[in-house]
Amino acid sequence: MEFTFEKIQRIEDANIYRVSNITDIYETDLFDDYNRNVDNLSLLVQERINQFIVHVDKSEEKNVKEEIESKNISYTVFDSGRRNIFFVFDSIPRTEVSYIIKYFYGVSIENTFAIISLGNSVGIKLEEINQSKLMKCLMGECVVPQIELVPSSACAFIQYDGALLTIASNNFDICAT
Repeated sequence: MEFTFEKIQRIEDANIYRVSNITDIYETDLFDDYNRNVDNLSLLVQERINQFIVHVDKSEEKNVKEEIESKNISYTVFDSGRRNIFFVFDSIPRTEVSYIIKYFYGVSIENTFAIISLGNSVGIKLEEINQSKLMKCLMGECVVPQIELVPSSACAFIQYDGALLTIASNNFDICAT
């Protein structure tokens, strides 16, 4: 794996990426090369991916369901109304890990909310973001997943249009492959 991780103190956008029970946080800059990033992400998560969480626009919901079902990946949908739809993929078959990595990277570079969990299963619940009454009236309630790490677990997400990979962990060795 070519990623070089730096230990940091806090998650940059903690209002969006809400993760609790963190022991360590790591970041690395991603490369300008799509294939190189996908290859390194594959090495990072191989045999350790547990769940995948992605925000899906209402207009995409049907297509995403059909695609995931064609790949025999079990999932749960959290739909809190309007545009707040999250798919949580559970028990990802080994044959589909490459598909999930490419999907994760592809939506993340478009600034879509997506998280991969590694190691043990994490707790996931939806939590409302504080916003002004005007924004709430215009856009509706805005929710994001709250991820609760357990020992030997981690979650990975990409920020800034594919520039930065962040991993929040709870006693999880991110470099073990």
